[in-house]
Amino acid sequence: MTLFPQLILRTEESVESTIEPIVTEYSDVTIPVLTIVMIAVGALLIIAAVVAAFLIIKKHGRNWGLMLLTGLASYLIINYMISSLLMFGVQKIPGAAEYMEANPIPTSLISLLVSLILEFLSIFLGLKYGFNLYAKRNLSMDLPSVLMFGLAFLVGAVLISKQLTYSLEYILFSTQINKMGFDPAVTSMVQNGADQDEAMNTILTIARQNSFGYLFDSLSYITRGIADTCAAVIMYGVMSEKLEKKHYVTAGVILFTVFIPGLMGVIFGDEGVALRFAVCLVYAAGAVFVTWKLLSNHMQEDLARMKVIVEPPLKRKKEEPKKMPKINMPKD
Repeated sequence: MTLFPQLILRTEESVESTIEPIVTEYSDVTIPVLTIVMIAVGALLIIAAVVAAFLIIKKHGRNWGLMLLTGLASYLIINYMISSLLMFGVQKIPGAAEYMEANPIPTSLISLLVSLILEFLSIFLGLKYGFNLYAKRNLSMDLPSVLMFGLAFLVGAVLISKQLTYSLEYILFSTQINKMGFDPAVTSMVQNGADQDEAMNTILTIARQNSFGYLFDSLSYITRGIADTCAAVIMYGVMSEKLEKKHYVTAGVILFTVFIPGLMGVIFGDEGVALRFAVCLVYAAGAVFVTWKLLSNHMQEDLARMKVIVEPPLKRKKEEPKKMPKINMPKD
């Protein structure tokens, strides 16, 4: 989701007549109510997912605070700072920017590979650091701490992308456009310094985009957080020698699937929203299924400590009531 220009719309009463009112052929264009609703629902889903996951994990663990901070630091340093530096360096290469603009699919494939490597490294190095940190404090790494580490990646992605802030701005922006009308909104934006074509394209893009595409943008953060968490749990199992090292590949495959919907968006554009949404649900469900199988088969102790698997109580044999000894009363 690309953020519309940071331009303040004034109400009709406050617009000064410094320019002639702009009249376009799109005067009847409005932002669909469904679009505004989907943006709001998506934002609420992200908040609900983060809060629910935090409360559930918090209930089952104690020493999770360190891994929450470690996860945020890993995401910010590797996924954001290093990736930004790499992008900045690539753009400084002569002709690189023009090549990327002219070849979106190869560029997306390269970006996919780089993102996958950075995602894997951020989880791997973050967990390694977490193990050392816990050892220095005489603490033992446990499953709730790793789950909180994974949740930190979702929080980090939402914070860095400003998804919630953008959602709120989209809602306010769209509501104000519908209240003012297309032409007065464009006039106001131009008066505030925007180019007329840019202002028109901004509003038309929001109005014409598939309404469910905005919901998908938010859900993609949640499904990505699920995949990151599953990969972290599997790597934790390998590092704690409960899983074989070959399962690093399993974690890598799970992370690879995260970026497929983004690549599909480049190929199919706005028309592939439903397909991308289905792929997100499938890979999230698949990641959870694979991780649960590994947990239940090789890491039962971790599940038991979280009271996810409760041993059935031993059935006691019903004790038959003791028979009272027969007392022969003397006859008179």
